[in-house]
Amino acid sequence: MGTESLPTVMLSAIVWRGTEKDTENVRKIACSQKFWSASMAVKQATLEKYFDVGALFGEFTAETLPTRYLRTYAKVEKTWADTRW
Repeated sequence: MGTESLPTVMLSAIVWRGTEKDTENVRKIACSQKFWSASMAVKQATLEKYFDVGALFGEFTAETLPTRYLRTYAKVEKTWADTRW
C-alpha cells in the first residue's frame, strides 16, 4: 500500500481500528465529493474533527483490545499476563 499523505494514513487507521461509533462519519466521508476533492490539509482537519485520532493511533493493551479474539492472533500475547476473559 502506498502512502501519499497523513490523511491517507488516517483513513487506513479508521478502516482497521475504527469502531461502530465511526460508522455514520465513514459513510458521510465516503459519499462526499467535497472531501475527496479537498486539499490534504482540509482532509486532515476534517478527519481530526470527526474521528478520535488519539484512539486510532493509540496502543492496544491486553485490557483494551476491542475484541477478545484479537488476542489469539497477536504474537505478543505471550508477554502479557495471564488474563481471563
